[in-house]
Amino acid sequence: MATAIDVKAFRLFRCVAAHSMPPVFATAIAKRLAGVNSPEKPDAVLHFLRSTAGLSPIQVRHVVRCCPCCLFSDVRATLLPKLQLLSSLFRPYDGSSEALADLLTIDFFRSLFGHKNSMVVSVFRRCPRLLAIDDDQVLRRNLDILRGHPDVDVPAIVYKAPFLLLKPDSLESVFLLAEKELGIDPSSKEFVDALHLCAPFPKEILLRKLGIIRSYGFNNEQLFTMFRRSLIFLQLTEEHIRKKLDFLVGTVGLTKALLGNTWLLFFSLDSRLVPSARHQRFETLLMLNAYEGQLPY
Repeated sequence: MATAIDVKAFRLFRCVAAHSMPPVFATAIAKRLAGVNSPEKPDAVLHFLRSTAGLSPIQVRHVVRCCPCCLFSDVRATLLPKLQLLSSLFRPYDGSSEALADLLTIDFFRSLFGHKNSMVVSVFRRCPRLLAIDDDQVLRRNLDILRGHPDVDVPAIVYKAPFLLLKPDSLESVFLLAEKELGIDPSSKEFVDALHLCAPFPKEILLRKLGIIRSYGFNNEQLFTMFRRSLIFLQLTEEHIRKKLDFLVGTVGLTKALLGNTWLLFFSLDSRLVPSARHQRFETLLMLNAYEGQLPY
């Protein structure tokens, strides 16, 4: 029986030799591969990704780096059923399973988005857990919910926000929040952004944060512009959002600049934003020959 040292050495060897990983990176992820103690399972997964999925060596390496646990996924029991489930999004769905031999002939990744392989690779880069998740009921339930809304562009949602397929709770609440509370038409192109915006937050917290932002004069279109510039800006606390907007919009008047660079909200108010604004204000007043040594902030 292999010792613990032998198993660890094996995992490191597999990461460095088979996946061309730097040794430092391989050491870090090898700790997460406790279930791999023989080449049988990782080799089967690699063969599946290269042959059945048609991914290039670089793409395979990226998938393994993002989600190393996929190396000990069961191809027949885990990977193939998930890919079959996702592929049903883009062809008539009858709820039946296909034979394994038929699945092996499907160039799934390239056909999923109309033969645009770059879009498919992007989906798994955004959410590599789609390859390894074992809870088939979650995926099936969420896909059924997506199919139940005929006005929704399902491929666009999967491409832009694939993490929605992994939500443990129902997507229905997210749909209702986007449609009823934000007032976004499900058939509009903004609906994908609305779902993406609503999904990570409880309803009460999201509505409070949106209320703060709207109180400074931002409408839905401007809100989505800010969201596209920085998908995580709503993760700031309500206090931080209010203080930053008080200064950037109320004091300095940088509404237009904020729409073009939402990352301004992440800068420190005391050490970055206020000193920068003071310097810019000072330079402007010198140019106008009107500097009197007094600044409003």
